Amino acid sequence: MSTLPQYGKHLHPQATMRAVVIDRYGGPEVLRPTTVPRPVPTRGQVLVRTRFIGVNPKDVIVRKGKFKIATGKKFPLIVGHDIAGEVVEAGLGADLAEGDIVYGMINDFAGRAYAEYAAVDCRQLAIAPSSIELRVAAAVPLAAQTALQALRDDARVTPKQKVLINGASGGVGVFAVQIATILGAEV
Repeated sequence: MSTLPQYGKHLHPQATMRAVVIDRYGGPEVLRPTTVPRPVPTRGQVLVRTRFIGVNPKDVIVRKGKFKIATGKKFPLIVGHDIAGEVVEAGLGADLAEGDIVYGMINDFAGRAYAEYAAVDCRQLAIAPSSIELRVAAAVPLAAQTALQALRDDARVTPKQKVLINGASGGVGVFAVQIATILGAEV
C-alpha cells in the first residue's frame, strides 16, 4: 500500500481507498490505480465520497510536471480537480453535513479528485443543483470558474460591451458565452 505525504497525520488508521496516482511526471502511462490510506477531514473540511470527476487540461499539465514547483516531487500524487459526490464525514466547523450531495473544484495545484474519497475544504464545494445530473455537475467547476474569473475579474466586462470569445466550443468557451451574456455583454 502506498502512503500519501500530503495527508500527513490526517488518515483513518485502518481505512483505505482506491485512487489513481502518479509516481513520476509524464504522459498518461504514469497513471496507475492503487490502494492508499483514506484521508480524514480537518477543520472546515468534509470527506466526499467521489461519484464523478471532471477531467481537464489542468490535470494533464499537472501530470506532465508543469507545476512541479508547486506540487513538489512527493509521490505518489493523486491528481484531478473537479469532483462531485456525497459528504460522508464532516470535520469541525464544516458548513456541509453528512448526506449533502456536492460538487466543486479542489483548489490546489495537484488536486486529489482521482480517488474514491477526498478531504475538501467546504469553501471549494457547493450543494449540487437537483436540476442537473451529478455527472454533468462534475464537469462544471474548473471551466466555469476560469471563464468567470477571466470575464468578471480580469476583463471587467460591463453591460452592452462587445465581447469576442474565440474557441467558444471548448469547456471554458461554452461558459464564457453564457457568463458574458449574463453580465450584459454583446457576444
